[in-house]
Amino acid sequence: MCTANLEWPLNSARQLLQRYLTDKTPPMLELTQATAVLNSGSTNPDGVAAVARQFIAAFTPWSDSHYVRRLSDTGNIYPHAHQFDINPQALKRVLLVGHLDTVFAPDGGFDRCWREGDCLRGPGVADMKGGIVVMLTALQALRETNLLGDLGITVVLTPDEEIGSPYSRKLLNELAPNYMCGLVFEPALEDGTLAGARKGSGNFKVLVSGRSVHAGREFFNGVNAVTGAAQLAAELAGLSNAKQGISVNIAQIEGGAAINVVPGSAIIHFNVRVNNSEALAVIQLQLEQIIAKYNAQQACEFSLHGEFHRPPKNIDTAHQALFDLLASCGDALQQPVQFRATGGCCDGNNLAVAGLPNIDTMGVCGGGIHSEREFLLIESFTARAALTALFLSQLNRLTETS
Repeated sequence: MCTANLEWPLNSARQLLQRYLTDKTPPMLELTQATAVLNSGSTNPDGVAAVARQFIAAFTPWSDSHYVRRLSDTGNIYPHAHQFDINPQALKRVLLVGHLDTVFAPDGGFDRCWREGDCLRGPGVADMKGGIVVMLTALQALRETNLLGDLGITVVLTPDEEIGSPYSRKLLNELAPNYMCGLVFEPALEDGTLAGARKGSGNFKVLVSGRSVHAGREFFNGVNAVTGAAQLAAELAGLSNAKQGISVNIAQIEGGAAINVVPGSAIIHFNVRVNNSEALAVIQLQLEQIIAKYNAQQACEFSLHGEFHRPPKNIDTAHQALFDLLASCGDALQQPVQFRATGGCCDGNNLAVAGLPNIDTMGVCGGGIHSEREFLLIESFTARAALTALFLSQLNRLTETS
């Protein structure tokens, strides 16, 4: 990318965008509230569909086409993503990604949205219904100010990000090679800091099979699967290594029933996070070796299931070029832009491993996500929309001069 002669168009674009966005906080707030009060927990397909309808109505006037992307033909409850295209014939294209689902179950009790001072609080306001509203408003601003130029935009809204994108991952991998870069609208931190490198994440389970017998009459003829699971879980947890950036979180052990019965089965659920591809390969080998050892030495049978659904996102020169451009846009808007490595994962991991450089925290500033403390800073609505729109306008010009 070439960065010459950008000062005048950058400042001109900044002025146009800031003028357009002056009075846009109220409608942004209204749409976020309207979608936040609709429960769209990942296991609530009707709620996810209801939120999708709200955003379809909002995006359609500003896009050139809308596609419903069926993600599976097997009848699962996450069948659809939604795609909107702007300038669909453009050769230079950017992929914008958001997710419709949240972590909050319909019966969880966190079901209202309210304003509290400078904050909006409620389920999914930051992660990421407010982020989708930022995306939408940035595209509106680009069209209304004629700053989009010949840049093509594809928006994809997915239904399953909060459970690891098991159905939409394939779609994003297929789309990635067709774009020059991607933006994902996960929330930034409260102070505006964005995510840089991200750890990879894998969800696994071990099925443990023993022999169930009466705990009084035949105790010594039984094989206790819960005991075997507990011993294995302790060894798996021991793979955590702070220096190497490896964490193994034993999240749940299931097994057993009546207290006078030796349990014949158990399940260990755990999550693994790693800093880089080398550590991923090492931990995968270690998991396989431990399972093989336990099968050879223990009376129980152990079988490992799962995968790294989100590989690590490392910062290469292509990512750094995007980060540098966003920082220059932030300077023009008097919004200092900083990046920080994080252990969290998102669809930015999957886009990166598919070869698409991306910035994945372009949404609102906020915090408390995945909890009843979730909030967004209301003033970040137009600020982040301006940052997104200015970045896209300058990205278009950079490709013209590269």
